[in-house]
Amino acid sequence: MIRSTYLGINDKRLCSLQNYMNRPGAFVECRIAYTFVIGGGESDKAIEHIMEDEHDGNIALSVKDVKGADPTEMDVVYLNIRENMENGKTVTWLRYGAMIANQYAGINYIAKVDDDSLFSMDHYFAFVEKNLPPVPFNFNIYGGESVANHFHDSLYMMGQFFFMATNLADHISNALTAKDREELSLYVYHKRHIEDMELGVFVDSHPDPIKFVALQKRKFWIHPIKSNGKWMHYWKNEMQKLPETFPTLNIQRLCEMRDDELNFLADPANEINKNERQAYHIQLIKHKKFDHSITIMSKKERRQYLMQSSSKQ
Repeated sequence: MIRSTYLGINDKRLCSLQNYMNRPGAFVECRIAYTFVIGGGESDKAIEHIMEDEHDGNIALSVKDVKGADPTEMDVVYLNIRENMENGKTVTWLRYGAMIANQYAGINYIAKVDDDSLFSMDHYFAFVEKNLPPVPFNFNIYGGESVANHFHDSLYMMGQFFFMATNLADHISNALTAKDREELSLYVYHKRHIEDMELGVFVDSHPDPIKFVALQKRKFWIHPIKSNGKWMHYWKNEMQKLPETFPTLNIQRLCEMRDDELNFLADPANEINKNERQAYHIQLIKHKKFDHSITIMSKKERRQYLMQSSSKQ
Protein backbone atom coordinates (compact mmCIF):
# COMPACT_ATOMS: atom_id res chain seq x y z
CA MET A 1 0.00 0.00 0.00
CA ILE A 2 2.80 2.42 0.84
CA ARG A 3 4.66 1.76 -2.42
CA SER A 4 1.50 2.20 -4.48
CA THR A 5 0.48 5.50 -2.85
CA TYR A 6 2.80 8.17 -1.50
CA LEU A 7 6.00 6.36 -2.48
CA GLY A 8 4.58 5.66 -5.93
CA ILE A 9 4.53 9.25 -7.12
CA ASN A 10 6.60 10.11 -10.16
CA ASP A 11 8.86 12.78 -8.71
CA LYS A 12 12.65 13.03 -9.03
CA ARG A 13 12.84 14.51 -5.54
CA LEU A 14 11.98 11.06 -4.14
CA CYS A 15 14.24 8.02 -4.51
CA SER A 16 15.06 4.83 -2.67
CA LEU A 17 18.09 4.89 -0.41
CA GLN A 18 19.48 1.92 -2.30
CA ASN A 19 19.37 3.77 -5.62
CA TYR A 20 20.92 6.82 -4.01
CA MET A 21 23.80 4.72 -2.67
CA ASN A 22 24.33 2.67 -5.83
CA ARG A 23 24.19 5.59 -8.27
CA PRO A 24 24.71 8.79 -6.26
CA GLY A 25 25.57 10.91 -9.28
CA ALA A 26 22.33 9.93 -11.02
CA PHE A 27 20.12 11.16 -8.18
CA VAL A 28 21.32 14.70 -7.60
CA GLU A 29 17.69 15.92 -7.60
CA CYS A 30 16.65 13.49 -4.88
CA ARG A 31 15.67 15.32 -1.68
CA ILE A 32 14.13 12.45 0.29
CA ALA A 33 15.70 8.99 0.15
CA TYR A 34 13.48 6.33 1.68
CA THR A 35 13.91 2.71 2.68
CA PHE A 36 11.92 0.07 4.53
CA VAL A 37 13.71 -1.15 7.65
CA ILE A 38 13.32 -4.71 8.92
CA GLY A 39 15.12 -6.69 11.57
CA GLY A 40 16.63 -9.45 9.44
CA GLY A 41 18.09 -11.64 12.16
CA GLU A 42 16.50 -14.81 13.49
CA SER A 43 15.20 -15.30 17.01
CA ASP A 44 18.67 -15.86 18.48
CA LYS A 45 19.86 -12.42 17.36
CA ALA A 46 20.06 -9.45 19.69
CA ILE A 47 17.35 -6.76 19.62
CA GLU A 48 19.94 -4.00 19.21
CA HIS A 49 23.19 -3.99 17.28
CA ILE A 50 25.91 -3.25 19.83
CA MET A 51 29.05 -1.76 18.34
CA GLU A 52 31.06 -2.76 21.41
CA ASP A 53 30.30 -6.44 20.72
CA GLU A 54 33.06 -7.69 18.42
CA HIS A 55 30.98 -10.77 17.53
CA ASP A 56 27.99 -8.75 16.34
CA GLY A 57 29.15 -8.51 12.72
CA ASN A 58 27.93 -6.01 10.14
CA ILE A 59 25.09 -3.70 11.07
CA ALA A 60 23.07 -4.69 7.98
CA LEU A 61 22.56 -8.07 6.31
CA SER A 62 22.55 -9.01 2.66
CA VAL A 63 19.16 -10.10 1.37
CA LYS A 64 20.56 -13.56 0.63
CA ASP A 65 21.36 -13.99 4.32
CA VAL A 66 17.82 -13.19 5.51
CA LYS A 67 15.42 -16.08 5.79
CA GLY A 68 12.24 -15.44 3.82
CA ALA A 69 13.42 -12.13 2.33
CA ASP A 70 12.09 -11.21 -1.12
CA PRO A 71 15.07 -10.43 -3.40
CA THR A 72 12.80 -8.46 -5.75
CA GLU A 73 12.18 -5.85 -3.06
CA MET A 74 15.12 -3.57 -3.70
CA ASP A 75 14.19 -0.84 -1.22
CA VAL A 76 14.63 -2.70 2.07
CA VAL A 77 17.39 -2.54 4.69
CA TYR A 78 17.71 -5.69 6.76
CA LEU A 79 19.31 -4.82 10.08
CA ASN A 80 21.47 -7.40 11.81
CA ILE A 81 19.03 -7.76 14.72
CA ARG A 82 15.82 -9.66 15.27
CA GLU A 83 12.66 -7.75 14.45
CA ASN A 84 11.25 -5.87 17.42
CA MET A 85 9.19 -2.87 18.44
CA GLU A 86 10.20 -0.45 21.22
CA ASN A 87 13.33 -2.46 22.06
CA GLY A 88 16.34 -1.25 20.09
CA LYS A 89 15.40 -1.31 16.42
CA THR A 90 15.25 2.48 16.11
CA VAL A 91 18.65 3.00 17.74
CA THR A 92 20.14 0.45 15.34
CA TRP A 93 18.49 2.26 12.42
CA LEU A 94 19.94 5.56 13.61
CA ARG A 95 23.40 3.98 13.77
CA TYR A 96 23.01 2.63 10.24
CA GLY A 97 21.73 6.01 9.00
CA ALA A 98 24.62 7.87 10.63
CA MET A 99 27.07 5.47 9.01
CA ILE A 100 25.52 5.95 5.55
CA ALA A 101 25.46 9.74 6.02
CA ASN A 102 29.18 9.64 6.77
CA GLN A 103 29.83 7.72 3.56
CA TYR A 104 27.54 9.53 1.14
CA ALA A 105 27.34 13.28 0.69
CA GLY A 106 23.98 15.03 0.85
CA ILE A 107 22.33 13.08 3.70
CA ASN A 108 21.60 15.68 6.37
CA TYR A 109 18.85 14.11 8.49
CA ILE A 110 17.72 10.67 9.60
CA ALA A 111 13.98 10.11 9.96
CA LYS A 112 11.73 7.35 11.22
CA VAL A 113 8.15 6.84 10.01
CA ASP A 114 5.52 4.39 11.24
CA ASP A 115 4.03 2.20 8.54
CA ASP A 116 0.53 3.44 9.44
CA SER A 117 1.40 7.08 8.64
CA LEU A 118 0.20 8.39 5.27
CA PHE A 119 2.08 11.37 3.85
CA SER A 120 1.33 14.26 1.52
CA MET A 121 4.64 14.30 -0.31
CA ASP A 122 4.09 17.75 -1.86
CA HIS A 123 3.85 19.25 1.62
CA TYR A 124 6.74 17.11 2.82
CA PHE A 125 8.98 18.37 0.01
CA ALA A 126 7.95 21.97 0.68
CA PHE A 127 8.72 21.58 4.39
CA VAL A 128 12.17 20.15 3.69
CA GLU A 129 13.09 22.84 1.18
CA LYS A 130 11.90 25.72 3.34
CA ASN A 131 12.76 24.64 6.87
CA LEU A 132 15.61 22.14 6.99
CA PRO A 133 19.10 23.54 6.39
CA PRO A 134 21.90 21.20 5.30
CA VAL A 135 25.06 20.20 7.15
CA PRO A 136 26.68 22.00 8.99
CA PHE A 137 23.80 24.42 9.63
CA ASN A 138 21.45 21.71 10.89
CA PHE A 139 23.43 20.93 14.05
CA ASN A 140 21.20 19.42 16.80
CA ILE A 141 17.89 19.86 14.96
CA TYR A 142 15.20 17.46 16.21
CA GLY A 143 11.63 17.58 14.95
CA GLY A 144 8.21 15.98 14.77
CA GLU A 145 4.99 16.19 16.75
CA SER A 146 6.14 17.03 20.27
CA VAL A 147 4.86 15.59 23.54
CA ALA A 148 5.88 16.28 27.12
CA ASN A 149 8.02 13.89 29.14
CA HIS A 150 6.86 14.67 32.68
CA PHE A 151 9.50 12.50 34.29
CA HIS A 152 12.39 14.18 32.52
CA ASP A 153 10.93 17.69 32.19
CA SER A 154 11.60 17.72 28.46
CA LEU A 155 9.97 17.14 25.09
CA TYR A 156 10.11 14.17 22.76
CA MET A 157 8.74 13.53 19.28
CA MET A 158 6.02 10.98 18.63
CA GLY A 159 7.13 7.90 16.73
CA GLN A 160 4.61 8.28 13.92
CA PHE A 161 7.21 10.58 12.32
CA PHE A 162 10.31 12.24 13.65
CA PHE A 163 13.62 13.36 12.22
CA MET A 164 16.95 14.51 13.57
CA ALA A 165 20.20 15.91 12.26
CA THR A 166 22.79 13.26 11.48
CA ASN A 167 24.99 14.50 14.33
CA LEU A 168 22.21 13.64 16.81
CA ALA A 169 21.75 10.20 15.27
CA ASP A 170 25.49 9.68 15.70
CA HIS A 171 25.36 10.94 19.29
CA ILE A 172 22.56 8.56 20.25
CA SER A 173 23.87 5.45 18.55
CA ASN A 174 27.65 5.87 18.76
CA ALA A 175 28.72 8.53 21.28
CA LEU A 176 26.37 7.02 23.85
CA THR A 177 27.44 3.51 24.73
CA ALA A 178 24.97 0.69 25.31
CA LYS A 179 25.56 1.18 29.04
CA ASP A 180 24.88 4.92 28.73
CA ARG A 181 21.59 4.25 26.99
CA GLU A 182 20.62 1.61 29.53
CA GLU A 183 21.24 4.02 32.41
CA LEU A 184 19.25 6.76 30.69
CA SER A 185 16.47 4.27 29.95
CA LEU A 186 16.20 3.33 33.60
CA TYR A 187 15.47 6.97 34.31
CA VAL A 188 12.60 6.90 31.82
CA TYR A 189 10.99 3.51 32.19
CA HIS A 190 8.81 2.26 34.99
CA LYS A 191 6.15 -0.12 33.73
CA ARG A 192 6.80 -0.52 30.02
CA HIS A 193 9.06 0.63 27.22
CA ILE A 194 8.16 3.91 25.52
CA GLU A 195 10.78 4.14 22.80
CA ASP A 196 9.78 7.61 21.57
CA MET A 197 10.19 9.00 25.08
CA GLU A 198 13.50 7.18 25.47
CA LEU A 199 14.87 8.68 22.26
CA GLY A 200 13.90 12.15 23.47
CA VAL A 201 15.96 11.57 26.61
CA PHE A 202 18.89 10.38 24.50
CA VAL A 203 18.63 13.55 22.40
CA ASP A 204 18.42 15.66 25.55
CA SER A 205 21.66 14.09 26.82
CA HIS A 206 23.61 15.99 24.15
CA PRO A 207 25.67 18.68 25.90
CA ASP A 208 24.69 21.44 23.45
CA PRO A 209 21.27 23.10 23.06
CA ILE A 210 18.67 21.18 21.07
CA LYS A 211 16.79 22.96 18.27
CA PHE A 212 13.22 21.67 18.35
CA VAL A 213 11.01 21.79 15.25
CA ALA A 214 7.39 21.30 16.36
CA LEU A 215 5.22 20.22 13.44
CA GLN A 216 1.82 20.60 15.10
CA LYS A 217 1.30 23.81 13.19
CA ARG A 218 1.79 22.10 9.85
CA LYS A 219 1.13 18.38 10.08
CA PHE A 220 1.39 16.91 6.59
CA TRP A 221 0.60 13.29 7.39
CA ILE A 222 -2.35 11.25 8.71
CA HIS A 223 -1.89 8.75 11.52
CA PRO A 224 -2.88 6.08 12.44
CA ILE A 225 -4.49 4.19 9.56
CA LYS A 226 -4.86 0.51 10.40
CA SER A 227 -6.59 -1.05 7.38
CA ASN A 228 -6.06 -1.11 3.61
CA GLY A 229 -9.58 0.13 3.01
CA LYS A 230 -9.15 3.17 5.23
CA TRP A 231 -5.70 3.80 3.77
CA MET A 232 -7.07 4.03 0.22
CA HIS A 233 -10.03 6.11 1.39
CA TYR A 234 -7.73 8.69 2.95
CA TRP A 235 -5.38 8.60 -0.03
CA LYS A 236 -8.20 9.26 -2.51
CA ASN A 237 -10.41 11.59 -0.47
CA GLU A 238 -8.62 13.25 2.43
CA MET A 239 -5.14 14.30 1.33
CA GLN A 240 -6.36 17.67 0.05
CA LYS A 241 -7.21 18.59 3.66
CA LEU A 242 -3.54 18.52 4.63
CA PRO A 243 -1.67 20.11 6.22
CA GLU A 244 -3.60 20.09 9.46
CA THR A 245 -2.99 22.79 12.04
CA PHE A 246 -2.86 22.26 15.78
CA PRO A 247 -1.58 24.50 18.59
CA THR A 248 2.21 24.62 18.59
CA LEU A 249 2.22 23.85 22.30
CA ASN A 250 -0.74 21.66 23.10
CA ILE A 251 -1.29 22.53 26.78
CA GLN A 252 -3.45 19.47 27.39
CA ARG A 253 -0.71 17.19 26.11
CA LEU A 254 1.96 19.09 27.93
CA CYS A 255 0.24 19.04 31.30
CA GLU A 256 -2.14 16.12 31.62
CA MET A 257 -0.98 13.07 33.54
CA ARG A 258 -0.90 9.81 31.61
CA ASP A 259 -2.17 6.50 32.94
CA ASP A 260 1.35 5.08 32.97
CA GLU A 261 2.46 8.01 35.12
CA LEU A 262 -0.41 7.32 37.51
CA ASN A 263 0.70 3.70 37.65
CA PHE A 264 4.20 4.90 38.47
CA LEU A 265 2.84 6.98 41.33
CA ALA A 266 0.92 3.95 42.60
CA ASP A 267 4.00 1.71 42.61
CA PRO A 268 4.89 0.84 46.24
CA ALA A 269 8.57 1.00 45.31
CA ASN A 270 8.13 4.72 44.70
CA GLU A 271 6.56 5.35 48.12
CA ILE A 272 3.36 6.74 46.64
CA ASN A 273 0.40 5.85 48.84
CA LYS A 274 -3.21 5.18 47.91
CA ASN A 275 -4.48 8.61 49.01
CA GLU A 276 -1.98 10.41 46.82
CA ARG A 277 -3.00 8.34 43.80
CA GLN A 278 -6.65 9.11 44.51
CA ALA A 279 -5.76 12.79 44.68
CA TYR A 280 -4.41 12.61 41.14
CA HIS A 281 -7.60 10.94 39.98
CA ILE A 282 -9.65 13.67 41.64
CA GLN A 283 -7.71 16.30 39.69
CA LEU A 284 -8.23 14.45 36.42
CA ILE A 285 -11.84 13.35 36.77
CA LYS A 286 -13.46 16.26 38.63
CA HIS A 287 -11.57 19.07 36.96
CA LYS A 288 -11.34 17.33 33.56
CA LYS A 289 -7.81 18.60 33.15
CA PHE A 290 -4.64 18.77 35.14
CA ASP A 291 -3.83 21.90 37.10
CA HIS A 292 -1.12 23.59 34.99
CA SER A 293 0.59 25.10 38.03
CA ILE A 294 1.54 21.66 39.26
CA THR A 295 3.93 21.07 36.38
CA ILE A 296 6.42 23.60 37.71
CA MET A 297 6.53 22.09 41.19
CA SER A 298 9.01 19.59 42.56
CA LYS A 299 7.76 16.05 43.15
CA LYS A 300 7.49 16.71 46.89
CA GLU A 301 5.58 19.94 46.30
CA ARG A 302 3.24 18.16 43.86
CA ARG A 303 2.36 15.55 46.46
CA GLN A 304 1.72 18.17 49.11
CA TYR A 305 -0.39 20.23 46.69
CA LEU A 306 -2.51 17.25 45.70
CA MET A 307 -3.06 16.15 49.27
CA GLN A 308 -4.20 19.64 50.19
CA SER A 309 -6.52 19.76 47.17
CA SER A 310 -7.97 16.37 48.05
CA SER A 311 -8.67 17.34 51.65
CA LYS A 312 -10.66 20.41 50.53
CA GLN A 313 -13.04 18.40 48.31
